[in-house]
Amino acid sequence: SGMGYERDDDGRLIKFPQTGIVVIEDDVDIAAHATVQRAAIGATVLRRGAKIGPHANVGHNVDIGEDVLLAGHAQIGGGARIGAGAVIWQSAVVANGVNVGAGAVVGMSAALRHDVGPGEVWAGNPARKLR
Repeated sequence: SGMGYERDDDGRLIKFPQTGIVVIEDDVDIAAHATVQRAAIGATVLRRGAKIGPHANVGHNVDIGEDVLLAGHAQIGGGARIGAGAVIWQSAVVANGVNVGAGAVVGMSAALRHDVGPGEVWAGNPARKLR
């Protein structure tokens, strides 16, 4: 699971070892109180020029593309992929494993559960394609 726990045969939560790494490339900014979670296996990656806003959360095994803007309080679920130049506005939530295409925009407070194509604009809860 995304929090690093699995259930045993009795239904109890047990810790799943997080053995991966975090890769932070050049010119990345991570604001105060933002969280970048270590990969379960493999790498969580923040590519060149990415900007992570205050109180944002980047889940395990996420790949944040070059020059992505992740605004304050945005939440990126484990295994998501955010394409180069995309913008994820304040308090938006991108679900585990969702792909956001290059140059796409996810609006403020959106709850995104589906992949977004390059250059698309999505907003709302649940998020819907606007253009």
